[in-house]
Amino acid sequence: MYKLVFVRHGKTSWADKFTGWTDVDVTPEGIEQTKMFAPRLKEAGFTFDLAYTSYLKRAIRTLWTVLEATDQM
Repeated sequence: MYKLVFVRHGKTSWADKFTGWTDVDVTPEGIEQTKMFAPRLKEAGFTFDLAYTSYLKRAIRTLWTVLEATDQM
């Protein structure tokens, strides 16, 4: 059975503003939020054959953090 997993990035430097297509990065706090969440995916047994993201650095960094935390780099 195929499963689709959506992950949203953590806190950005524009935390209280709509960022839209503005390429703002994830803050260190946002990276820590992802690092705390990602092991749950591993514990639940998720493995990824494919991963897609936008070209925005907050999305890319979040994906890298999830893949690293789940030993799937």
